[in-house]
Amino acid sequence: QANLRLGHVLTPMGLVNLRHEPTLFNTVQRPDIEKYLLPSTWHENGALVYGRFDNANLEYTAGVINALNMNNDKTIEPNGSWIRSARLGSSEKASFEPAFVGRLDYTGINGLMVGASVYYGDGSNVKDDATDVSGLTTTMFDIHATYDNGPFSAYGLYTQTKLDGAENLSGTAVEKASGYYVNASYDLSSLVGLNYKLPVFAQYEDYNPVDKSVDGSNEDTFQTEVVTIGLNFFPADQVVLKADYTMKEVNNVDTNTFSFGLGFIF
Repeated sequence: QANLRLGHVLTPMGLVNLRHEPTLFNTVQRPDIEKYLLPSTWHENGALVYGRFDNANLEYTAGVINALNMNNDKTIEPNGSWIRSARLGSSEKASFEPAFVGRLDYTGINGLMVGASVYYGDGSNVKDDATDVSGLTTTMFDIHATYDNGPFSAYGLYTQTKLDGAENLSGTAVEKASGYYVNASYDLSSLVGLNYKLPVFAQYEDYNPVDKSVDGSNEDTFQTEVVTIGLNFFPADQVVLKADYTMKEVNNVDTNTFSFGLGFIF
């Protein structure tokens, strides 16, 4: 019911970050939302308590990790990777400013997992006191779910990040990011007579990493919709061949990409 994880840890946010091996999500690339809004792979120094209450079908994680540094150039002048650029990881130059992180998942319905994660911490985590900015706080949360029922599976989440005190950085700084995605797949192996998993999938993402800024500028510039369709083939449980086609629209500009990947766990 209670265990301790101490040292350099994965931040317990979202779906991909804790289980980011390529056989565990359908697309060739990680969902944009779990790259830019939940900056997988996100790892920091910290201490986490985690466990499971079987009678209630609940799993939890809670603790402190090193805070993100939102006091960066991509926050001051809006950029879609402002959250991702805030990670400090194991850098020897990183100062330690504790931030709270917590997660709760419910697994009481067969095949379903539904839960939420939350992060709260100082928004300015810099080693050089001359560049420190007081009055910044970062609040991030996500609501997530996965469902598996025979050949059908689905997963997705909604997330939002808010930077309070962004006006202390600049008149153009980012204040908010938000977005969601859903992914659904169906394993065709039984239909085509194969003994290997062959899921086809479709994924939809809708997000804006600059959903709100101090002066209201650039908010439409980063509005993004992504539709991805594809196929996975598992010649072994820990090996996957992937192919997908992505149709991405950013501020009414379209980009189409075909991707092929080989993923494995060893």
